[in-house]
Amino acid sequence: MNKNIHKMTEGAMYLAIGGALMLLDRLLPGLLDVYIPIAIALISILYTAKYDYQNGIILGVCNFFITFLFGNIYLILFNTLASICGIVYGSLCKRGYDKQILSLSAIIVFIIGEFIMTILILPIFGVSDMQEMNTMIQDLGASFNIAISDTMIKMVYAAAIFFTGLIEGLLVHLLAVIILPRLKVKVCTNASIEKFKLPPVVAYIAFIFFAIMLLIANMEISSDLVYIVMCFGMIGMLLLCMQGYFFALLYGYIIHKKNMSLMLILIIIFLMPLSFVVLAILGFLYATGPLQRYLENKKGTV
Repeated sequence: MNKNIHKMTEGAMYLAIGGALMLLDRLLPGLLDVYIPIAIALISILYTAKYDYQNGIILGVCNFFITFLFGNIYLILFNTLASICGIVYGSLCKRGYDKQILSLSAIIVFIIGEFIMTILILPIFGVSDMQEMNTMIQDLGASFNIAISDTMIKMVYAAAIFFTGLIEGLLVHLLAVIILPRLKVKVCTNASIEKFKLPPVVAYIAFIFFAIMLLIANMEISSDLVYIVMCFGMIGMLLLCMQGYFFALLYGYIIHKKNMSLMLILIIIFLMPLSFVVLAILGFLYATGPLQRYLENKKGTV
């Protein structure tokens, strides 16, 4: 009986946190839309990892109705996706799966969910970023005197959705690995820092394309090859920035024993676009070895 009361109380507390965030988001015109699904995913992971997937589903259903009352169509859909990710991740965590399986589960759920929500469901409600993406890419092409086809625009749009899901899944996994042990939720065997980095070859290729993109960004060159290089440069920058963001989080956790995610997000927002260049360089140095060895000297494993 006491365990059930504790379970219900804890679930109510998590729902209250989610509801409070959505009320705050209504006061601030949509500024928290991006961050609320991450918080919902972490809440679902914590609750499911402690009480199994049946209770996680109940929490997810309750969260859906609260989002329906206080949120918008964006939050209804993406909070549902976050709850699904949390239930899958939390149930695998409770069953003792390795961290690599956990990270893959979060990434796969978010990538598939992003495609379904963005391409199939949001347009039904008249919400779509495709037109904005089309205008932005056409303006970019016009600045370089490049004619951009609709097929190329769709490819860039699909790549943006893919990397959005990838980054969300990895961010949720990394935050979960940091937060769960502190809340006395068992996570299977410590993972080496090696598992959090890109292969060096990928890092070198990404950095080369990123550097070329920076060099030709202000040149008036009209060529389809330039546009292709720019696309690969953007992809390389995203990969390296993601790696740099992970390094910064790991640095804060290992050196200062603090979760620096909110501080990093604020720094990135206020220092754009310089922050992307800095993160990409940090990510390259981490993936190729120097910064990884520095962290390993401070503490062998995460």
